[in-house]
Amino acid sequence: MPLLLPLVVGMPARLRAQSATAPPGPTVALVDTRVLVESVPEARLADSVLGAELAVITRIADAVRDSAEARLAGLTRQAMARPAARAALARRADSIGAVARARIAALEARANARREAITAPFMEAMRAAVEAERASAGIQLVLDIASGAPVLAADEAVDITGRVVARLRAIRVAWPRTPAVEDSPPLPSNRLPP
Repeated sequence: MPLLLPLVVGMPARLRAQSATAPPGPTVALVDTRVLVESVPEARLADSVLGAELAVITRIADAVRDSAEARLAGLTRQAMARPAARAALARRADSIGAVARARIAALEARANARREAITAPFMEAMRAAVEAERASAGIQLVLDIASGAPVLAADEAVDITGRVVARLRAIRVAWPRTPAVEDSPPLPSNRLPP
């Protein structure tokens, strides 16, 4: 039994020595990008401009879709009443559907281009501010808690949102000019060919 006692007694000291020389674990911080967006007035303005533009584009796309559906319903009724003209009416229906799909695709492309043009400068500035804070604080990993990262519990000290907001406010972002109506290419019409 005396042989085992030094082994048992010496174990905690040996473990303490190993843990003192072990490299530190990863450093993790949290940031809430919703707060970042809300803290920069230009980002809030850009978000509201984008929302208004997307609402207009959505209304036009809905009108194109509704118009196409109404036209297709009319063609279906005609095809039921005139069986001899079904092939011609089917070709016309295909043409109307193709035009509607092309117009809606053009609207979606325009919406995506505007979303990218308006949000890209802020996203770039936000990434730069987060990266600067991460590098200066020696942080290895930053999680965005706004995106639903599975953080069950965290010490408030690991939330760097306030420090990133301060850095973000110091960055001068070149916000895209919101084009006047005459500068923008015309939106596709919601009218379909007869």
